[in-house]
This record gives sequence, structure tokens and C-alpha cells, in this order.
Amino acid sequence: MGLSLNMESQTPLYQQLMEEIKRKIDIGEFRYGDKIPSEPEFMNMYSISRITVRKAVEELVTEGYLVKKQGKGTFVNKPKLKRKIENVLSFKNACIACGMKPSHTLVDRKIINPGVDEKNFLNHGSNDKIIFTQRVLSADGDPIMLDKQLFPH
Repeated sequence: MGLSLNMESQTPLYQQLMEEIKRKIDIGEFRYGDKIPSEPEFMNMYSISRITVRKAVEELVTEGYLVKKQGKGTFVNKPKLKRKIENVLSFKNACIACGMKPSHTLVDRKIINPGVDEKNFLNHGSNDKIIFTQRVLSADGDPIMLDKQLFPH
């Protein structure tokens, strides 16, 4: 097929192949659940060795981009929600930034008597009740976290 990686580059070929596979995932050429080309197919497409292909694929499996299924091949893995601690985003904005649809399901809500910690945190009077809510936050329909909140009543 004759696609090419830059053989003159200081960047190792396996890293170039990794970036090419990631690019194809990002542009939707390889979608979640798609089987990617086999090692021999990549070898023929890019005129590279099996070791180069294997290293690139193994790294992408480790990073979560790909998943291997014994006897079936290697497939594009479901994208993970990425939230870097340095630039904290709300759950909704983190989902949107990753191209995912955020949603939530309310699983519990009640009015409760606060414990000592809740009273101190909310700076609450001793007899005042608080509202407790619990939600499951999801990205593209997959549960990601359990969110518990307390509010003054």
C-alpha cells in the first residue's frame, strides 16, 4: 500500500506509528469497537518490522487506546474521560472536552439530621436539617462516578 513514516526522523518508528493510529482514532477513521489492521497488514502498509508494529500496539494497549481480544484481534477501546488535576474541569465540561455526552441519574435524596462533621463543614445550627442527594454521573451512558452532596435545608 505504501503509506510512509519518516525514516529520517529522530522519533522512533513505533512512536510515529502510535501517533498515526491515535490520529486515525481522533478523526474517526478507527472508531470504538473497530478492529485495527493486523501486524502483517501494518507491516505491509508502512514497510516496517513486526517488532515496530508490536511495540506501537502494546504501548497503545497500555495507554488504553486499544484492547486485545484473544483469538479475535486488536480493537479500538472506548475513550476514557480525561481530567488533569492541573486544569480541573467540571464533570460536564470534562465530558464535553473529551467528545462525550454527560448525564446523571438521581439515585437518592432525603432530608437528614447532620452529623458533627456536616454541621462544622456547613456552619450549621445544631437542630437544622440538611438535604442529602446522591447521583450517578455518566459519560456516553457509562457510569463514571458517584456524586454525594449536602445542602442546608
